[in-house]
Amino acid sequence: MLNFYAKMTIHRSGARRRTSHHGSPNDSENTRITMTDTNSKSEFLERLRDVHDFPGPFMFKVIGTNSDAFVARVVQAVINVLGNVEPQVKTRESSAGNHMAVTVDVSVEKAEDVLDIYAAFQSLEGVKFVL
Repeated sequence: MLNFYAKMTIHRSGARRRTSHHGSPNDSENTRITMTDTNSKSEFLERLRDVHDFPGPFMFKVIGTNSDAFVARVVQAVINVLGNVEPQVKTRESSAGNHMAVTVDVSVEKAEDVLDIYAAFQSLEGVKFVL
């Protein structure tokens, strides 16, 4: 499971810039946390709570195969973790048409939900990247 946390990146909803910044929960600038192999689940959760207010909206981005079935699997993974929710979903096809970026905006109750959703994405067929 450590390898999973080493790959995860958290972005505050609405983030546009790519600069690395670890701010306070009230920071209106974008926030990005990249985990390293030395970070544990508890450290990751602590950092997530430091930069994000729970409950609240959270944005997930999953890149994978270009198919309606892939999009449906991504949405279902979120529903399986959170229960009866209706996430906002946006898709964007790659320029070559081989891949699809799926952006899911949904309200999450706690930081653990975020980790559970990321874990669910990792096991989906067709996933190339999870941001």
